[in-house]
Amino acid sequence: MCHQPEPSVSPPRQDVVAARDAELAAGRSALAALQERAHGLELANYSLALHLRQATGGGAAGGFSGGPRPPDVF
Repeated sequence: MCHQPEPSVSPPRQDVVAARDAELAAGRSALAALQERAHGLELANYSLALHLRQATGGGAAGGFSGGPRPPDVF
């Protein structure tokens, strides 16, 4: 039997690995920032939906269960 030497696999260059790690860290940071922004927008949307429902008399919020809403008097 003839044993052939295994082909040598050169390890990736250190600068390539460092650049890849930096890119991955930047991507993770951007993802976290976007997730936080999306959460804030979801909260704002929910709040606006509640205010709109209350302003249009679309629910029991505010003590009015139905019928026309009394006028705002200032």
